[in-house]
Amino acid sequence: MKRTAFDLSHLSHECGKIDRLKVLDVFTAAAGDSVQIDFQGAFRLSPLERALTLDARIDIAAFAIPHRHIYGFDTWSAFIRDGEAETITFPHVDNSATESASHAPSLAYLGVGDLTNIRQIPKWLVEGYNRIRGRFFINPGASHADDLNAEFYTDDLPGSADGDLYGREVSPLRTPWTTGMNGTRSLETAQQRNVQGEVVAGQADRMDVIDITAARAMLGRMTTREYYGRRHVDLIRQIWGGNVSADADERPIMLGRTTAMMSGYDINGTDEHSLGSYKGKADTTARLFVPLRFCPEHCSIFVVGVMRFPICHKSEIQYLARNPNPTYDELAADPILLRTMARAAVMSMTS
Repeated sequence: MKRTAFDLSHLSHECGKIDRLKVLDVFTAAAGDSVQIDFQGAFRLSPLERALTLDARIDIAAFAIPHRHIYGFDTWSAFIRDGEAETITFPHVDNSATESASHAPSLAYLGVGDLTNIRQIPKWLVEGYNRIRGRFFINPGASHADDLNAEFYTDDLPGSADGDLYGREVSPLRTPWTTGMNGTRSLETAQQRNVQGEVVAGQADRMDVIDITAARAMLGRMTTREYYGRRHVDLIRQIWGGNVSADADERPIMLGRTTAMMSGYDINGTDEHSLGSYKGKADTTARLFVPLRFCPEHCSIFVVGVMRFPICHKSEIQYLARNPNPTYDELAADPILLRTMARAAVMSMTS
């Protein structure tokens, strides 16, 4: 079959909201197509009343989702096999007015325009978005994602004003207090050791340096495995370095991703007349390039983006700042004692 090159360059003007996943572009590809994406975007925060002190992170990614995953093998294979004589009726998502709204939502978060007057929305468009969010932007260990199947294989609409305009919320960026770390040691099981690292007494109200060192050593693998590695494909990749086909769990195929920070240009004037009544704002540019990629079957391709600020723990207080009577071990930082405890910690983890 003769192949022809088409330039589908176009503009996309979207309005998003912090912590919500927005579709920046979406299109379909036929079996045998080759697609190359060169996304160049300019992102700007709304004017702020205060100067910007925390840097926001922008994540942009492109995904391909085969229609076969959305409609099922039997339905899609029958549609392709029957050709022009097909009589398949694909399921759709109903977009109608609800009791709380006098008109249907616009579903602007899907990035295809105003869908207020469209009552039947293609299933691949809504479920494709939900699969991307559930698989790549929701931490499987979070409390709101206990049922992974419900989070992953759904064609439900957001059902809220912000959700209809800006998309669904995503999980926050990783921090020790958002990853749900569960250590094997706790205050109830902590033990006090002497300088040689031997256990001398049980203590129910403290953790010693060795306990803390061991907990820190286990943080990476425990957090990754227990919180982010609950799916089969994640465990195979993290533990054995293998790779499971996207057909195994019908997950979206990531074509590429990039990250940008909002830091940079943040002044647009020299006095209050040109700056107006606000002090802080920021804009930046980001580029996502996906090399030429062959599409082996019919699919939809999504380019999505989300902007998130880092999480600050309101109770993050330095330990010595709330301890009026520290011990020698806690305050002196005796190098001999620290080296001895470090060696004991290594021995306890390798034994």
